[in-house]
Amino acid sequence: MSIGNSLVRARYRLIPDQAIGDLLSKPWIETAIPTVLLLLIAAVLGVLSPGLFEPGNLSDTGRQWGEVGLLALGMMVVVLCGGIDLSVGSIYGLATFATVAALTATRCLHFLHERFCRALARRQRAQSFERVLEFGLV
Repeated sequence: MSIGNSLVRARYRLIPDQAIGDLLSKPWIETAIPTVLLLLIAAVLGVLSPGLFEPGNLSDTGRQWGEVGLLALGMMVVVLCGGIDLSVGSIYGLATFATVAALTATRCLHFLHERFCRALARRQRAQSFERVLEFGLV
């Protein structure tokens, strides 16, 4: 018996084709495979980038994806209601314009700008104070 024949026999003995075929024919496997792949990729990226799953990084990522998530929810509602509207960019621009117009009309934009400028000034003062303490200039 040749080595090739023994390898083929070992393959059929060790890897049950019928069981794999039965598993792949299940209806839930279509969603399970992408989910398992997503978790595997997340685990590999978590190992390669040690700070990926730290609370601060996850918080920043969540804040950055808030707008995109709201946009995706709105588009999901449109598609579920039967309308197929794929002009995401125009809806995003219209929503941004409507938000700025509403904030300007209610004078909230000026209030938010003031709060932002005050917070920025406090941060700059705190950083300069930390530098003074760090270099011992007091």
